[in-house]
Amino acid sequence: MNKIILRLTIIYVLLISNINLVLGGLDPVNGVSLTSVQLSSNNISGSQPLAPSVTIVFGLSATQSPVFKGIVIFYADNGIVGLHWDSNNLVGGNSYPNQGMSGDFEIQICVPSSDLNSCGIEPGVGSKQCIYSLMMNLGDGETVIFSPDEIESQFPESILTFYQNVIPPVLKEFVVSPHPEGPLVSFTFDIEYFGSGIYEITLVFANQSGFSLIEYQNSLVTNNGYYYKEILLLPEIYGTNFRMISLSVMDLEENQVNYNSQQIKSLFGVSTFNIEKGSSREFKLFSYNIDPKNPKVANGNSYTNLRSSAKLNSPFFPMICIESVYYICNTLYINSTYVEIYSQIQPNGPPVFGASELVFSFNPYAFELEEIIFNYNNSYTQPLIEDSSYSVSEINQLEPFYLEINYTIVISDAILDKIMVMVPSLSYFYLDSVISINNGITVSDIVFLFDSSVDSLNLYQVQITDSKDAFSTGENVKGPKTTPRIVFYDILYKIEFESTIFDFSNQSQVTIPFILTTWTNHSDHINSNALLLNNMYIIQSGMTNYTDLNSQIVSSNGVETVYQSYVTIYNNYGSTLESYGQVLLNFIGFSATTDILSITWQCFSIIPPSQPTIVYNFTMSPSNKVFSNQTSEIQVTIQIKGSQVNALQILPFLSPFQTENIPTAETILSICLVSNYNPYTLITDIQCTIPVANLHSQTILFYLQATILGQPTTIPNVQLQEFGYPSYISIIGPEDNGLVPNITQFSTSFNPITNSISVQYNIENECNFVAPGQPVDFIIFNRQILSPDYGSLNKFTVSQPSLSGAFDISLCDLPGFMFGYQLIGIYVNINSTILGTQYQFPYEYLVEMDPNQQNFPTNNGICDFSAPRLVDAGILYPLSIYDTSNQNINISVFYDITDDLSGFETLNGYIRLVGQDIGVSGFYYQEFTLSSKDIVSGNLRNGRFILNFTLPQYTNGTYQFGISSLIDKVGNSRLFTFQNILLVSSVPPQVNVYSDYTNPVSPSLVSVSIDNTNTFIITTNGAVSVYMLPIGGGLYGNVPAHPTSQNTYMINSYNPTTVNSGTYYFGICLNGDSLTTLCYTSSELQSLGLPNSIQIQNTVYYPPPIPIPNF
Repeated sequence: MNKIILRLTIIYVLLISNINLVLGGLDPVNGVSLTSVQLSSNNISGSQPLAPSVTIVFGLSATQSPVFKGIVIFYADNGIVGLHWDSNNLVGGNSYPNQGMSGDFEIQICVPSSDLNSCGIEPGVGSKQCIYSLMMNLGDGETVIFSPDEIESQFPESILTFYQNVIPPVLKEFVVSPHPEGPLVSFTFDIEYFGSGIYEITLVFANQSGFSLIEYQNSLVTNNGYYYKEILLLPEIYGTNFRMISLSVMDLEENQVNYNSQQIKSLFGVSTFNIEKGSSREFKLFSYNIDPKNPKVANGNSYTNLRSSAKLNSPFFPMICIESVYYICNTLYINSTYVEIYSQIQPNGPPVFGASELVFSFNPYAFELEEIIFNYNNSYTQPLIEDSSYSVSEINQLEPFYLEINYTIVISDAILDKIMVMVPSLSYFYLDSVISINNGITVSDIVFLFDSSVDSLNLYQVQITDSKDAFSTGENVKGPKTTPRIVFYDILYKIEFESTIFDFSNQSQVTIPFILTTWTNHSDHINSNALLLNNMYIIQSGMTNYTDLNSQIVSSNGVETVYQSYVTIYNNYGSTLESYGQVLLNFIGFSATTDILSITWQCFSIIPPSQPTIVYNFTMSPSNKVFSNQTSEIQVTIQIKGSQVNALQILPFLSPFQTENIPTAETILSICLVSNYNPYTLITDIQCTIPVANLHSQTILFYLQATILGQPTTIPNVQLQEFGYPSYISIIGPEDNGLVPNITQFSTSFNPITNSISVQYNIENECNFVAPGQPVDFIIFNRQILSPDYGSLNKFTVSQPSLSGAFDISLCDLPGFMFGYQLIGIYVNINSTILGTQYQFPYEYLVEMDPNQQNFPTNNGICDFSAPRLVDAGILYPLSIYDTSNQNINISVFYDITDDLSGFETLNGYIRLVGQDIGVSGFYYQEFTLSSKDIVSGNLRNGRFILNFTLPQYTNGTYQFGISSLIDKVGNSRLFTFQNILLVSSVPPQVNVYSDYTNPVSPSLVSVSIDNTNTFIITTNGAVSVYMLPIGGGLYGNVPAHPTSQNTYMINSYNPTTVNSGTYYFGICLNGDSLTTLCYTSSELQSLGLPNSIQIQNTVYYPPPIPIPNF
């Protein structure tokens, strides 16, 4: 039989009891017989809120070549789904992966209903048989397939039927609630459904003119069982009187119920509704005047200024200028309704015909846009690589190391955008890699991890893209001669989970620890991993990297390595990914190859919370009517009863024009703090502040946006109304006096010695729409080109608390500032209390006022952008063998380090047991740190640093003294592998240690106790040090315990504040007195009856990482 190659989707599974046994047998194919098929159920439903699963167990007999792996293939009209299996799926389990399976054996596959493509069932059809086949690969390379017809004919009870709901939902209650204080309408729906959930609600209503509005609601997360749709209707556009036309509800199985206007009236008593009248209509927002002197053409080698002005028809209409790749744009308010627009077109941009500078204004019901058209000329000259140099002269079978390359690039009428090093492992580098710019010659210094087993620099391509979008077509570059290291791809994986249930009943995130065991005889170690949910989304998991101390390696002998790790799922994943109920996980391991471990022998359960959560108390002080020129803020006290609220904000209802044109962060009304959650009363206490100082007169209608057990949930305005809580704020604000902030002084000077700017300024303000204490923002921007390149910033904000003063800006100390920023400008911004309005003082305006004319001859060469370098490393007075049979031996490890400017600060290193005599077993991988205080000669820019270390008696093996990173005083960091150290060291920093005797004392764990402050008391026998391995997102490395007495260690009040509240697991590791480590994983602690988890409670909530689609 020919080999068959199929492209299949990978999926996963869980073992269920009550197996239906079907006996029989198919004739052998290539020595393989299918002897039985067992199903946990012959029926599976796709219409349950929590997706169920079915387990299929296949009995097989292999009498010739062993079976190594296979696929169960489910067929549907819309495609096929393949569930991979291997020896991990053996009933009864296996101790070693990738075994050939011979003789009689059984494999089990778990099949969630959500991963069957509904077996091809059509909407409105109640059931359909799932068709599946069984394929397997044999050790001799042959492929065996048992077809659906063969399986069904031989095992008639193996039929699996997929069922779905065909009953449409029922609308039990429908209420329309216009808000008494504004044009907000709330629609409330009580819906009974019979399938897995509601997909969409559609409303159609019309105004007096017969214009129909169609509104959809498909965000159907509910806090109390009801569904809501709240709409800010604009009476200026639609009027105030409306009548219902139709309403429909569709469930996830596409069953739909429809109601016409007569049915809505007879069933729910709703036919028409009215809203409050709006303000006088003003659709013409401003008049616009373009300076006739504006040039029509801008050139890429110079600056071009454009001028225009606008007369606003209301001081409450913002004037906004949109910045682009070509120009920076600011609005200078002369008074509250007259604005001058300053635009400066930057050099170095891409040529274009018919570019435009855009300005616009808006109000809740109107939008108006104007533009200035111009052409932008620039050359099409491509950047060229003039030279390249490398940190090594030859790459001869080297282990992975960090390679440094300097490219000298000729760039015309532009600056560097990005460098693509097109070796097989594609790498990108950007403007932050630039270390020199001189007369069109740019030098870029790049560093990346190079692996000669997959990459070669014998002849490779580099593509340079500059800021005018010109790019080299892929220059062929000759690098160091590369002889690849020989790699045998032999890594094997086994993964064991401590649990299979993600229960969100009372927490926003659930972490499940797992143990990953790898085997390799040829150093094919894992360097990273990913876990997939339903083979579609990459979800959060712990690091597994053989060479990284942040990986929780609990044992390793170079062949077999055991990692403690975790997978975390967040509550909102269940709704956003439609993954409540039974799901599958998939493990991907990255080493010299990429391996996929299909976890189809078990399913995982995601259980959502079910506790209704309602507003229990809501008070505002002052309430409803507020005079904003007398009151600076409103205090809000909120109590929410039910599930824990992680975070909450009070948000205003905005029109589409406002939503589309104002950043979300600027529309948040409140600053809220979740102060406490009582698990007994189920009440979350929240305190909010709403700044209102100098807001103009308006009515603010609002709703609550909460995160409840990690699930974003909207608490609608109408719920506040129903319980008599405040649901609006009536602002009585100051009148417009026509005045705006005015800058009367702006002067600068530049200090090239310190690369710093000194600023003196004075701003007068009698404007009624600037809040007291509003900071003044000085925006520093790169004048070479406005568009930010990937991986870098282009603007920096320095805020000052007062309207006048003097301050210094140290360019070298601006976070994100880089050498490539050669030309710098400043403009000023003051936020108004009018939504969308900013009072600005443009760069060109300030240049005219400044005696120095913002002349900043930057001296970026004095900034420290480069990390320390290792010059040499080794052992002082080394011996070929250190005999510790009868004594301790002291050694000194030296590191010679240079740093060009700020000086060396920290060496993060490790000591690792990498080799042992035959018959000797052990594990040791510990970190150490050297600081600037460990210098013994030279200085911090060029000095020798010493690690004095004792090799204890009975130590046995080869130990490396490696470096993870070197860091200087301003935070620049350089990464290392041990190969990097070998490339520069005169004597490798490793020792060969031997002992005739084994240590008579082996460390062991006696007890672990944890109190309610998360203080650990750990009792041991024979340990010289102890550390804890915390498990979970945001927790890294290890936590050392401090000795309190002989054999007793303590970790005091372990409550990190950088993680969310939840359950976090841990392992415990003991170091013996002969450089060996014994670790107890979380699951081993549990099996010993010892604590293996803690509860961490934090009031701050960190939004979960977004699951990454695996496309």
